[in-house]
Amino acid sequence: MLFPRREIKSPILLGMTIATLMALIILGGAPNVPGWQSSVMMVFSAALIASAFYFGSFAEFSKLGLLQKTFLFSLILVPLIQVIPLPPSIWQSFPGRSLENEIFQLVGAADQWHSISLNPAETLFVLATLTPAAAIFLAILKLNIVERRVVASVVILLALVSVIIGLFQFSTGGETFNFYNSSHKQFLLGFFANRNHQGLYIASALALTISLTFRLSENRTIALTFSGLATFFFIGAAIATTSRAGLSFAILAAFLTVLINMWSNDKSGRIIAILAVSAIAFFLLFQSIGAVFGDVLERYSTISDDSRWDIWVQSGTIIQNYFPWGSGLGTFVPVYQQSEPLEFIQPTFVNHVHNDYYELILETGIGGIAILALFVATLGQAVAKSQLSKLSGTKAAAFVIVLMVALHSIVDYPLRTQAMAAVFAFCLAVIFRPKSKKT
Repeated sequence: MLFPRREIKSPILLGMTIATLMALIILGGAPNVPGWQSSVMMVFSAALIASAFYFGSFAEFSKLGLLQKTFLFSLILVPLIQVIPLPPSIWQSFPGRSLENEIFQLVGAADQWHSISLNPAETLFVLATLTPAAAIFLAILKLNIVERRVVASVVILLALVSVIIGLFQFSTGGETFNFYNSSHKQFLLGFFANRNHQGLYIASALALTISLTFRLSENRTIALTFSGLATFFFIGAAIATTSRAGLSFAILAAFLTVLINMWSNDKSGRIIAILAVSAIAFFLLFQSIGAVFGDVLERYSTISDDSRWDIWVQSGTIIQNYFPWGSGLGTFVPVYQQSEPLEFIQPTFVNHVHNDYYELILETGIGGIAILALFVATLGQAVAKSQLSKLSGTKAAAFVIVLMVALHSIVDYPLRTQAMAAVFAFCLAVIFRPKSKKT
């Protein structure tokens, strides 16, 4: 059996984790906004957190290293600091507040206490949206290796369902399963509102599929064959999204995951041969798809015309205006609109920087820089402790997925969807979890 029942030690917690994960992926494919979907996800997440602590997640959390705990607590501490009311003598001195100071003067609120955040309610909402990811993280810390494989399998199965739904969307021009009325509705979106996020999710599922296949199959030839079939399927799906990032990450996921899983038992020559065959297979796949792949390639040629460049330039100016304290989590949209040049204005509004590092620093200043520094240090420590020759299974996939999310965050905002935040939290818990007898 792939998942022996005798190895399932926490069936209730496992069941609640799966139910919560399904809710987050099915309902959380769009950026966080208040609504019934958020309410449902919060209910599932709150119940999972309570269950996780009841079944012993606190004991597992206490085993984490000091650096890991500091990073995790910083995610909560920075938003909380931003909503603390401060006396006028302090907040009036903050850079970038000239317009706000004038408004407070006009409405007679200049002598009142105000926070670092220009919108404390929005900052608290952003903090609340971390709850689902925290729930998944805490639950995974407690689950054993077999149970974590079950959760990983659910991520893969949901990706398959998402692709199947996406095929209906793609074939009907977005008239079927139009969940979000997205401008990308004519592409293969699945559970997501954005083709790039669907593409990243597909790549993540591919990494998990290959890693589980290598881990659970004793026959390396069978593992390679099945991995090849999964690669063809998921890369084909990534192409149908017409997402440049999605296609790039699907190829990267296949390449890195096969490389890591083959490293421990195969000589470099065999690895090179396998990768060469894979490259040829990718080429033949692309040629067979024809026009659709041509559309994706054409999008690569238009990168220089991407509006992200203009957004990044203007966001850099805003960062300088509000540094070192930032404007407050969740305040990017109004802050950007105040300073958006007329030549950049389009019929659609800019909802994010499309660079989560930029946006984090814009909204949190030195607090965001500290969070990023802690993340890099924590992940670097985990990489240093992990031996590539012994890395396999869900942990191998987890490292690949975290890398892809980190790279994608340079040009997009994948973690602002609960679906990808849940997958990312799963991966961090797998990486951070103290070693057990079964790896």
